[in-house]
Amino acid sequence: MKKGWIFLLGLLIVLVLAYGGVSWHFSNQLLYPPLMSDSELAAEYGFLELRDVGLEGDVVTVTSLDEDALSLSGWWIDAGGDSAFVLVHGRNSNKKALVRYAPIFVDRGISVLLLDLRGHGDSDFGYATFGDRERYDVMGAAAWLAEKGYDSTAHVGIMGISMGGTASILAAMELTADDPDAVDALIFDSILADVPASIVFNAEKAVGGAVPVLLPGALLVTKLRSGADFQAGNPMAHAADMTVPALFIMHTTDDMVPVEDQERLFETYCGPKEEITFEGLGHHRGHQEMKDEYEAAVEEFLTETGFMQ
Repeated sequence: MKKGWIFLLGLLIVLVLAYGGVSWHFSNQLLYPPLMSDSELAAEYGFLELRDVGLEGDVVTVTSLDEDALSLSGWWIDAGGDSAFVLVHGRNSNKKALVRYAPIFVDRGISVLLLDLRGHGDSDFGYATFGDRERYDVMGAAAWLAEKGYDSTAHVGIMGISMGGTASILAAMELTADDPDAVDALIFDSILADVPASIVFNAEKAVGGAVPVLLPGALLVTKLRSGADFQAGNPMAHAADMTVPALFIMHTTDDMVPVEDQERLFETYCGPKEEITFEGLGHHRGHQEMKDEYEAAVEEFLTETGFMQ
């Protein structure tokens, strides 16, 4: 009988250690996204350097506003006006993915800051947390703009792509809690609208029916390692409290963030809002495939929010 209990105890220890090891492995997949190479970025976004779209800018350093105070890299393009936008890339990419969007603003007299989030591009290392910790990077960018004179008396906006949209909405929530005029407009292209649901959606592609068994352990380890809270860092949990005017750009065949999730976020969002949905296009493909329609929608939104006279 004693040997039987010892065997069972040993088996239990082995299973716990094995599950812990698997959880650690899958937490790595969440915290360390495979970063896109320049060739992959070029294939996905079309442009890599500001000169490719006829622009020039300065390399600047932004400090994240969390306790780590990470140094973040950015490209600053001064259009000479009294308004500015922060552009925020998605998971796996970097500020080069934002180059194609910069002329939308600069050509209309709006300065732009293209930001490398933590762990991406030329910024300091930091865990990827689906926007939860990245909110402090975007807040740091807003603080950098304020130091240049783009404070609550100016027009300041944030545009986020995919996970960058999640970081942007969370940053705007924090910033406007202290100063309701801190952010005047938000643009979300293919926003990661429901973080827990998107993690499950994409995990099922990798491990299928094993998600209910493997994911809870991976999420627990991820939270212990990074401090990320995917519930508190979920846009769906805060949309009803948001009052900043927002433009939602969605795509009906988005295979990364289900358009249904984005539509639910749009419906829940309490502030003034507009939407444009591109039929038959995938994740953030609107500007590549339907540039004129895309830019017309953005221009109309910028006019409505006072960025253009």
